[in-house]
Amino acid sequence: AMSALRVMVLHAMDISNPAKVLPLSDKWSDLLRQEFFLQGDEEKRLGLPISPLCDRETVRFASSQVGFFTIIVQPTFTLMAELQHRVKDVLLTHLQTNTEAWEARKRKESGDFSGPPSAQNSPPGIHRADRSGSLSRYRPESGHSGHSGTLRMTPAAASAAPELRSAAPAAP
Repeated sequence: AMSALRVMVLHAMDISNPAKVLPLSDKWSDLLRQEFFLQGDEEKRLGLPISPLCDRETVRFASSQVGFFTIIVQPTFTLMAELQHRVKDVLLTHLQTNTEAWEARKRKESGDFSGPPSAQNSPPGIHRADRSGSLSRYRPESGHSGHSGTLRMTPAAASAAPELRSAAPAAP
């Protein structure tokens, strides 16, 4: 059980950018976008198929962010909130704010200038009206092996790391 918990915490930290305050989250998202697009540019130059989310000519980045937030990040941190209330009180609040900001960017990206989406389109587990959420839907899949790669800082992230570290709020 502790091994599975460690894997889950490591995975959560790996995808934690959307649960940070919006200015910091935006800086990391921009670095990620740059890295993806540079990879796509290199793949194109080499005549290779361009990886998903890496084609600067076709990717709708805000749309991909909203999907990532609601399908991957939200369920992970909602489950983590069952173990640690601070996850719900702090990280899920930042995640909701960031999701709303990226939903607005997604609407702008697609030319839809209507108002914010209804609460029915809210990420699972958090509702704009009450933010309480139902946690029972999110359980780890049996046999999930967790993070299989090696964590590393990208060159773009490394060059911006001092600025990002100074922008991060101090740990309690």
